[in-house]
Parts: sequence; C-alpha cells; structure tokens
Amino acid sequence: MKYFVYLRGLQGNQGDKWLNGQVTVKSSSYYRIRIERVVGNSFQGDAAIDDLRIFENPCVLTPPDADPSNIVPTTTSTKPTITNPPGPYDCTFESGLCNGWENMANNRFNWTRVQASTVAAPEIDHTTNTVQGYFMQADLSKGQANDYARLKSPTLNNPQCMTFYYHLLGQGGTLNLYMAAGDNLGISLWKRKGTQGDLWRFGRMEIKKTNVNIVFEAIAGPNSIGDVSIDDVIFTSGACKESAAIGESCTFTDFAQCGFTQNATASSLQWKTYTGSDTQVRTTPIPFDHTTGTNRGSYAYIDLESQGENLNGRLYSPMYKSTKTQPYCLEFYYVLAGSNNTFNILTETTGSTPRALFTRNYDHGFIWNKGEITLPPLNNVRIVFEIITGYLRQGFVALDDSMVKEGECSLRANECTFDDNTYCSWTNAADNQFDWILRNGTTPSADTGPNGDHKIYFDNRPRCFSFWYNMYGVDVGRLIVYVRSLVSANLTSESLVWALAGPRVRGKSFEGDIAVDEIGVQQTDSCKLQPFEADPVEVSQALVTCRFEDDFCQWKFDPTGQFNWTRHTGSTGSSGTGPTTGADNSPFYIYIEASYPRVEGDRAGLISPYISKPIGTMCFQFYYHIDIPYNFALKLDGYVGSGWEGDISLDEIFLTDGECPPTDWCDFETSFCGWINDTTCDFYWTRTQKATDSIGTEPTTDHTTGTDRGYYIYIETSSPQIRGQKARLISPMYTQASSVCLKFHYHMFGPSIGSLNVLIAGTQRLLWTKSGNLGNRWRYGHVTVRNDDQYQIAFEGVVGSSFQGDIAVDDISLANGPCEEEGSCNFEDGTFCGFYNPKDEDNFDWALNQGGTISFDTGPTVDHTTGTSVGYYAYIESSFPQNHGDKTWLVSEILESPKGACLDFWYHMKGNTTGNMSVYHRVLDAKPTSLWFKEA
Repeated sequence: MKYFVYLRGLQGNQGDKWLNGQVTVKSSSYYRIRIERVVGNSFQGDAAIDDLRIFENPCVLTPPDADPSNIVPTTTSTKPTITNPPGPYDCTFESGLCNGWENMANNRFNWTRVQASTVAAPEIDHTTNTVQGYFMQADLSKGQANDYARLKSPTLNNPQCMTFYYHLLGQGGTLNLYMAAGDNLGISLWKRKGTQGDLWRFGRMEIKKTNVNIVFEAIAGPNSIGDVSIDDVIFTSGACKESAAIGESCTFTDFAQCGFTQNATASSLQWKTYTGSDTQVRTTPIPFDHTTGTNRGSYAYIDLESQGENLNGRLYSPMYKSTKTQPYCLEFYYVLAGSNNTFNILTETTGSTPRALFTRNYDHGFIWNKGEITLPPLNNVRIVFEIITGYLRQGFVALDDSMVKEGECSLRANECTFDDNTYCSWTNAADNQFDWILRNGTTPSADTGPNGDHKIYFDNRPRCFSFWYNMYGVDVGRLIVYVRSLVSANLTSESLVWALAGPRVRGKSFEGDIAVDEIGVQQTDSCKLQPFEADPVEVSQALVTCRFEDDFCQWKFDPTGQFNWTRHTGSTGSSGTGPTTGADNSPFYIYIEASYPRVEGDRAGLISPYISKPIGTMCFQFYYHIDIPYNFALKLDGYVGSGWEGDISLDEIFLTDGECPPTDWCDFETSFCGWINDTTCDFYWTRTQKATDSIGTEPTTDHTTGTDRGYYIYIETSSPQIRGQKARLISPMYTQASSVCLKFHYHMFGPSIGSLNVLIAGTQRLLWTKSGNLGNRWRYGHVTVRNDDQYQIAFEGVVGSSFQGDIAVDDISLANGPCEEEGSCNFEDGTFCGFYNPKDEDNFDWALNQGGTISFDTGPTVDHTTGTSVGYYAYIESSFPQNHGDKTWLVSEILESPKGACLDFWYHMKGNTTGNMSVYHRVLDAKPTSLWFKEA
C-alpha cells in the first residue's frame, strides 16, 4: 500500500514572513505527501513553501490553529442560491426526482440523483450551498465514447424561460439541451463542452413552443473522466427577460429591454437590432450572433455604408449605482469592419465629461472580437458604446453579450481560440511553402495530430505570447515561433524566440501533423517560457546533436575543404586503421579517408547549424577515433568570426593514460552509457522505446522526453521469466566516494510487481529498495552512496508473480554530496526534488521562484533557506488566469516511515486575499485524510 500526504489548508493573510509548519504523519507502509493551495479572490494571494523536511519521529501540530476540520467546500457558484418556491415544472432535486422528470428509455447510461457529500465533485449543491444538498449527475466514466445520458422534463404546456445551473468538470464531456417533441430531439439549442471549472455556472434557454419537453443530454467522449451535474431547473412563464444589471448579460434581443438608450438627434447614427436575414444590412453582415452562434440570435449594429463623415452613434447603458468600493469588469463582443472608423467605450456621470476607456480604429474583419475593460467602482456611472465614422464612408459595427460583473478583468482580449472558424486577425505569410489550415476534430492523417482543439486558456500574462500546441505523430517535425520587426509597412528583422521538437522543418512522412490553438498577446510584463525545452538556445543545441545513424542531421560540408567526411558502417577501406563500429557499438559513424588521392594537409570540414547566443557556459562533447602509430602533436585551431564579439577561450587541458572517466549521467537515449548487464543473472535489462510487451504494466513514455520516442531500460517479466528471477545492470567503475547522491526515476506499475533494488555490485550491499505496485507514473528515487574503494552500482530487478510486473528505470545521475532525506527539499538546486505537480487533478501548478513574485504586495522577497533573493522556494501565483477557489497540489515521492514521521516546513502567506493551505495523506486512491489546515 502507499500513502499520499497533501498540504492544503492555511487560509488568508499570514503576513510578510516565513512561518514554520509541522504535522505528524502516521503510516505503516509507503505514503506520499501532497501540497495543495486554494486561490483567494484576487492576485494579492501568493503563497510559498520552502525547506521541506521529514523527521523519523512524531511532532506537535504547528501552528496550533492549523486544524483540518476548518476546511470549507471549494466549489463555488456564479449566481445566488434559489429561494423562490417551486413551480409545476421546477426541480431543485432536494426531495427527489420531481414529478414528470425521468431518464429516457434508450439511454446508454443514466442521470442519478446524488448528495454532494457522496461524490468527488461538486463539493456542494447549488440549492443549499452545503454538502447535504442534492442534484442530478451523469458519471462520464460509466459511458463509452459517444454514449449518452438523457434526462427529460415534464411536458411544457406554454412558452417558458428556463434557467438552470450546471457543473461540468473533467475531460471529454459534453452537455446539450434540446426542445424535444416526444422522442424527437430535434437539434441542439444550447451546448457546453469540456471542463468548465469547479463551480456552478448559470444557464438560460427560451422555450417558444408548447407541448414540448426539455432534454438534458450528457455525452461521454473517448476516455472521459469526470461528471456532468445540473441543479435548480426553474421555469418562468413567457419569454426570457433581458437585463444589463450587474452580473446579468444583455444579448440584444431588445436592447431597450436591457435599459439601453441612444442619442436620437437627426445627425446621429442609430443602433438597430439584427435578427436572421435582416435586409437593412447592406454591407456583408455577420450571419450569426455571438450568444448562440446561430442565425436565430440577435445583436445590435450600425451599418456604416455611405454614411457621412465624422458622425457618431452612441448607445447608453442604464445608470449603475453600486455602493461597493471594488473594481468591475465590462465584458462584451464586437465586430468592427472597414477601415477609418473609430469604436470607443466611455464612462460618464451626470454633469461630467465622458472618460474614454477603450478605442479601436482599424479593420478587425467580419468576426466577433472579445473586449474587456476593468472599471472603477460604479457610483452613478453609465457606459457609452460609441462609433464615429471616417472619411471612407463604409464599414459595419456590431455589439453582443454585454455584461458588467464584479472583480477585475482577465486581460484576454487578444486571445484567438479559432472556435468561430476564423483566423481572428492572424494571416498565413505570403512566402509560405504551405499554409496553416483551420480544422476541428482530428486531422485527415491517421495516428497523428490532435483529437480536438484545446478548450482551456492558460497563462496569458502581460506582454506574453501564449498559445496551445499539439505535436503528435511518429515523425513530427519542428514548431518554431519568430518575432518579426515591423517598420512602416515592411516586415524586417526576424528572431527565434521559441522552438520545439524534431530535426526537420517537415517530418519524413504524413504522420507529423502540428496544430496550434488559442493564441493570445498582452501588452504587459513578461512571462515564463513554457515548456522549458522550447528555449531557442537549448533547441539550437539539440540540432547540433547527431549520431549519424540516418544521415548528417543538420551538419553541412564545408565548401572550402579539399574533400568531405564520409558516413560509414563497419571497418574502413584501409587495412589496420579506423574503427570497426560506431561509438557505444552503434552501427554508423563518420570518418575521413586518408588514402589516395588525399595528400598531406588536405582538409575536410563539417559545419554545425547556427547556435543561438548562449547565456552561459556550453559543453561540446563527441567521440573520436584516431590511430596514431608514431610520435604526434595536438593542434587547436581558433578561427575569427564576423565581428568583435567572438573571443574563444580554453582552460585546464589534461592528457592522461587510460580510459576517460565514466559519465555521471545516462538518459539511455542513444545507448547504455557504459552500463552493462550482469551475465551471471537469470536474464537481462532491455533498452526500449514506447510501451513494453506486457499489457497493463508498462510506461507509455520515457521520463527524459515524456514521449513515446524516448528510451528507457526495463525488465520483461513475461515467460520464460519466473517468479524470483533477477536481472542486474552494472555501472562503469567509479572512484571512491565519501558521499555521492545517486538519483534516478523508476516505474513500477502492475498487479504483480516484484522488487527494484539498488546495490553495490560485487558486495551486493543493499542501498535502496522498493516493492509492489506504485502506480502508473515515473517516480523519483535517490540514495546516498559511500564507499572507501572503487565501486560499481547495480540496479537489480526481481520478477513478481506474473507477466504484469515490468519495472523500468530512466535518467540515472550522480552528484557530489549526500542526498536530501526522502520527502525533504530546500529547492536550492532549482528542482522540486521528488515532489511533482500532478496532471489533470488540480487547476494549475506550483512554480519555483527567486526573490519577489510578479504580483504587488504579496509573496516573499527572500527564500527561507538562504534568507536572500537568490535562494529558491516553491509558490503559487494567484494572478490571472487563476480564479477564486482554484486548487493546486504538490505531491511527494512515495515515502515509508513505519515508526511515524514529522513533516516540518516553512510557509509564507501574505496578501489581502490569500486563500488556504492544508496537509493531507492518502492510501492509494482512498479518501484523503486531513492532517493540517491554516487560513490567513
């Protein structure tokens, strides 16, 4: 068995200081620690941790008020709870499945009435906002791909406006609404797809027909995980009412109903309502509204065709009289087609001059663009939407889905999700060899490309270029981002800022599709490079790497040489000289043939691809083979480059007898790195890619690259291996060591896992061991090695009770000095040690940082370990795109402390809106046990 320990539970502002936390962990078997942070309600809520340590003795809960029983539910709602008495069709599901509501007979799986306390999510219902409340839920894991669960309402005898609350959390789920006549569903009139966050969201749909039923349909996708829930389905007789009140959305079915008015002078442009095929629009209109995405919706518009110059049309919101001293966000969608027109948004109070907050004055195309403006406290303020015509007298402006809500805006106005089947303001470059194309679902090529677009927007920080990408296929090439400088109308200099994967601009086959989605640019500060391996310096270094197994990679022949290098396998053509194989027994290598017609002094040159300007020291490594049957000298040539910034330096040159020392790191990407199988054992370790041959036990990717193209080593426990047999992989010989830290990653997943041991070879002294099923992920292992003589390390795999017991190892390294204790981390090496951010289990990630955080007046300015701004600590950033109530977990490696242990750590929680922090531990997938909780 194994345990997890979560850290999730301090709430609120704890001040600008590092505080000590301790909690006792009791377990008779393996366990893990999980650290979780819940975001407060603004950016001033950063929290940090440092100096995690595990002691082999119990300790006193510190601070004393870190009581886990104080944890409150984290599911939130976008609307108040329901207080009105139920009508004949209404259902809050508190007393059961209301009269007339039923699962449809042809369901592949069903909706179930559940209590919040009995399910993983949501943690509270919407009606009562408690764990005791009830709602309807469709468990997506009970359905296969495209299976559906349909819940039908009673028959509605007259037109209604239906409101409801929905909760869609997980992956692969869809919620559709239909207005059905009997078993005839018709077309979907409302849809939400993919996770919508851990909160109850408000929905509304107008039912215009009589004698119909409303059907809520949950659809499971491939490998769906999560649930679809609904609550508080309320019907109001008649049409849905429009409103521009705070927290309500005006969809412009009738902007007067929302309380909007306009200037009515003869010289003013007049806003109108567009529905369907309105013939008054003489320029090409937007054929669909933003609200529904269909031609059945509505929006406000002004046709600018042949209008006079410098005319204006103003649309005024109702007066807002909020007494709350807090910011608000105006969110809206607009179309601005045609050049030389100006679209402004202003605020004004009675008797004052309007204040401009938003201006656009160029052609945005016939597409819906999202706009957001953070407003000051609303005290007798109204909002003005204004269009001013230019001298060209053409164009079109439209407005939809205007909403004022509490809190600051998310600054995502420059985002492009491609979901409206347009490129937004992006264009294919004129000099492309082929073009980017829009697509939904899968690509035309089999086994490559994404299964669909990405529906969750991630980090879009100030002056940050953000996007989602998919690079799937056995022969994916490269995705590269350049910055082109714009001078007047000309595109000039170009610089590489992001690059990822593959040695070729195009791969070698059709299985190499690349997709991007949700592009955004913001005019604020910088952001962290994601992923770290897309660093252009690192990418250019990777392009230099070449094993010469297929070709010369990105290396080119030097045209100034007298002859060229030759790629070859086996012995060279000259007797008594040259190698017989490549390095590490690989087949191919490159060489120069010194036989006739070559003469003394001839040169063959090989030139690497361009390398981005380095920010620090770089190491160039290579294998060479030279036959020298005579006295010799070594010559080092330095060549001057094209400018003065080209100094080259050398230092500390040595020449020693014997073999070069063994490498202290191996990722198995190209070879065994000098590690060898022990031939006295029962069978051998194998180096491989992708999954192993045994079903339900293998890693699907290596640890180094995180892809199925990377290599790792494993033991195959299928026949002819039998229980108890062993395979040992032995390292090269290392010099004596007072203390060296051996680090590695291992994978032990399957119902019949045996054991993985780390030994000193020869003496068989046991250094480290793990046994049994530890879950389907790569784990971090480390152990301190001390030996007075030369030594070799052995990884020993022991076969379990059946074929489902494969064990894998990757990324072995040695570093001077002892290891941290298990479960301990001061983050000073710039890593999380054995802790990790889980995938698909929380809302965002912990990050490592030095000095202050990017948010004002929150977070530490120094770490706890060194007390300086250069020391590292782990923290969570509460700014956008994080939302109130979002959680993040930091999970420990698997730990074992049968005598009990003390978790000691230092935490920092400063900010006016800091959330909470807690500690949990969990056995396997059982319900976690809360150990420690703190509010700021």
